[in-house]
Amino acid sequence: MKKLLRSLIPSNYKQDIKDQLGVPSLSALLKQLKARGYKPSVVYDIGAYEGHWALDFHKIFDSVPIFMFEAQQNKEHILKALCGKLPVLHYAIALLGATAGQAVQFEENETASHVNATNQEEKTNRVTDTLDSLIEKNKFPLPDFLKLDVQGYELEILKGGQKALTNAEFCLLEVSLLDVGAGGVPLLKDVIDFMDAKGFCAYDISQFIRRPYDKALWQIDMLFVKKASRFIEDKRWA
Repeated sequence: MKKLLRSLIPSNYKQDIKDQLGVPSLSALLKQLKARGYKPSVVYDIGAYEGHWALDFHKIFDSVPIFMFEAQQNKEHILKALCGKLPVLHYAIALLGATAGQAVQFEENETASHVNATNQEEKTNRVTDTLDSLIEKNKFPLPDFLKLDVQGYELEILKGGQKALTNAEFCLLEVSLLDVGAGGVPLLKDVIDFMDAKGFCAYDISQFIRRPYDKALWQIDMLFVKKASRFIEDKRWA
C-alpha cells in the first residue's frame, strides 16, 4: 500500500513536502539561498558524472553558467549532448588532483570511479591535471560556487585549485563520517579543519546517506561558506 501511495504522488509534489518539512535536499538548500538574494555568477560541478547535479542546480538558477568537470572519458558524449541543449552548460574531461603531470592508474566504475593504486579492477593509465591549470589553459572564469563529489578525493583537488577556492563564496563537498571500504578517505574532522584553514566554515547540509549494514550515517553533502560572507554575519535567531 505504501509503495502504491508513493507511486501516485508526483515527484515534484513530494519534493515540495520534503522542503516544507526541512528535509535536507539540494533543492531546499538552493531555494533558501535564492530567497536570501544569492546570485551566483559561475558554478563548477566537479565530479559531474552524467550532469544530474548540474541540471538540478539549473532548475533553480537557470541563467547561471555551470562548468562540469568529469574524469570518466565514457561520459563525454552525455555531457556534450547536455551542453548542446543548454547553452549555459560547459564541460571538460580531466582527471584532477593536487599536482599536474602525475601518472596514475584510474579505475572507471561509474559513480565509484577513483584513483586507486591497490584495487585490482580494470584501470586506465591517466595523467593528472590541477583545477587551476585547467582553468588557465581553457580561459574558464573563476567560480563563486564550487561542488565536489569525487569519492574522497575532494581535498586533493582543492589543493590544486587554490585560485578557484579563494574566489568561491560557497563550496559543497561530499564528506564521509565513517571509513568504509578500502579506507583512507578524509573524514569529517579532516575536511572541516582543511576548510577552516582556507577561510570557510560549515553552513548547511543538502543530503545524507546511511550505510545499509547498520543504518549508521556514512556520508553528507556539506555546504561551506566563506567566514566573511554576508550569509553568516547576522546573529539573530528569528
